[in-house]
Amino acid sequence: MKDTYPNHIKSRKYGTSWQWDIKLRRSVFNWKVQQWDSFRHCLDSNQVCDHVPDTLYWSYESNGLFSVKSYWQHLEERHMGDSTYFTDIWRGFCPPKIETFVWQLIHGRILVKIVIHRFGVTTGLNMECPLCLLEVETVDHLFLGCNWSWRLWFKCMSLCDVCGCSSYSILQWWRGWRGMCPRRKSERAWSSLFFAVVWTIWETRNIKVFDNRDTSLNQAEDLVKFRVAWWFKNLGNGSTDTITTIVLNIKDCCVEARGSKSLKFKDWRLSPTESLKFNVDGSVSGVMGQAGIGGILRNQNGKVFCVFSTKVGVQDVITAEVMAIARAIELCMTKQEVQDKVIVF
Repeated sequence: MKDTYPNHIKSRKYGTSWQWDIKLRRSVFNWKVQQWDSFRHCLDSNQVCDHVPDTLYWSYESNGLFSVKSYWQHLEERHMGDSTYFTDIWRGFCPPKIETFVWQLIHGRILVKIVIHRFGVTTGLNMECPLCLLEVETVDHLFLGCNWSWRLWFKCMSLCDVCGCSSYSILQWWRGWRGMCPRRKSERAWSSLFFAVVWTIWETRNIKVFDNRDTSLNQAEDLVKFRVAWWFKNLGNGSTDTITTIVLNIKDCCVEARGSKSLKFKDWRLSPTESLKFNVDGSVSGVMGQAGIGGILRNQNGKVFCVFSTKVGVQDVITAEVMAIARAIELCMTKQEVQDKVIVF
């Protein structure tokens, strides 16, 4: 190293020991100080021999040559306790984009305000959590410690008759999540609930930061339920029920046996003949793209009371579906002729 980079690295011999004098081109970030100290300790713990020529030697192989196999075995030995928890992320319980997000989340790699501050971005940066405005926004605070976020966790777990106490870190929360599963055979829906909650919290946070719009707990809970229902139906379960049916019976997703093709729709009754039917839909170009919503309100004879169709910008399909339902409810509340009618969605 000293021969290749003489201007950056200098070594000095004191008696029988060597000391490396490394000149950095810029100061070490605070969040990298520990890593830098570890590197210095690694250098200082190895002694240089004058009479032996420099050579590369891989200590995890008897012949001293590097191999991917030995490196992978070494990593597995070091992280055996955590490997199972990380592997559980990549099981297809949600879209790959959200799996990647959760992997970054439990490694603390999400760009919350405290992380941005460590990168040196301080101009105009308000360090408060945008959801509660009480504490500094860290990964663990935003997704667990924040009062708004924890109330969302509590509401969503209550859907499955599960109670839990908050953990001090999102990694510990993820490790304990499977242990709170109501039944082992409902692992898919229960894991999907975790992914849906953290993604909804992150989306709500970004809407507040970038658009300055608030999201109520009820709206967030509905988004979580629609996401779980959408993934439960379309990502391997093969359920023949509609998204609406699954949402209305979200608890059954967490107690039905795996492989069950249909949920039991409890207490279903034929709608009264005087009721109106509001058919709504949301359409998106691709996974995330330009979206539009629409709907039509009719009675049993086909008479049309209301029609709407509009663009809603760039959205994912679940958000578009929820926006369509919300728009339909708003229209029903403003039309006097349907105020006393039973409306079925």
